[in-house]
Amino acid sequence: MAKTIAASLVPEFQVQTDCRTFRTLARLLRSDLLIVHSPLGFSICAMLLAKLLGRPIIAFVWDLYPVRINGRRYDGRLRRKMADCIERFALWMSDHLIVQTEDFLSSPSLARAQVIPFWYVPSDLEPRKPVNFAGQQHLQFAFAGQINETRGLSEALLFIDKILNKRAILNIYSRDPFEPPDNLKRVEVRHCGYVTKEILAGSLMQHDVGLISLHPGFEGPAFPSKSLDYLAAGLPVVYFGPPLAHFSLLLETTGCGVTASASTQLNFDVTMPSETSYHAASALFFGRVALILAD
Repeated sequence: MAKTIAASLVPEFQVQTDCRTFRTLARLLRSDLLIVHSPLGFSICAMLLAKLLGRPIIAFVWDLYPVRINGRRYDGRLRRKMADCIERFALWMSDHLIVQTEDFLSSPSLARAQVIPFWYVPSDLEPRKPVNFAGQQHLQFAFAGQINETRGLSEALLFIDKILNKRAILNIYSRDPFEPPDNLKRVEVRHCGYVTKEILAGSLMQHDVGLISLHPGFEGPAFPSKSLDYLAAGLPVVYFGPPLAHFSLLLETTGCGVTASASTQLNFDVTMPSETSYHAASALFFGRVALILAD
């Protein structure tokens, strides 16, 4: 048995095994480091193996757990509490924590994190034809992702319905059901169901705006990763939710979107990044990660 296990860990033997732990260990033996992203709990076994092998761990943190809304846990079940404990343990094990914005640094568990924005920077932007919503009869909004209480989608729609001065259609790409508010006057909701990432990328290009929504009572830092999908498709972003100062600043300084507020006007001009600048931003991001590892 020992020889069989040993053989399965040596790449040139190419022995197949149904045990994912052995496959992970084999990869770690051939690797210099382990890169994981949140939820970190899904990678806890690999992280433990990396620690045993002395491999450094880089964790990209998009979400912070437990998720709280208006001072209470979003999910108070025992298994969720256990998962949150595992998540915090994984944060502690990580050698390098990388976050998107300074919004995350306010959390004690992320105080040692380093900020490396995976974003389009103004110097990389190449002008495209401005999007002037004032000349359109209606707007095509897109919302993609999970729908639950943390999203606050109903609250977002009610608010946007008030500040719009024209008709809008919200196309929802999600497997989760959604019942829109009854008293919408300008916004029509169409549920398109779940589509693959490839189909979604093509569909987004037919829209005018990508909607990012968080419950107004959502507590703690966040970086809505779907904004990257919208920007990759050339869509400006409208963010509705609790104050995320640095995320909103990114939208403003890059000209890629707005934070919905009482003074918001959805007839703004935006300059979207080209595909070239998207890849330039990726190269810049991973270049900064490489510098961290070199230290």
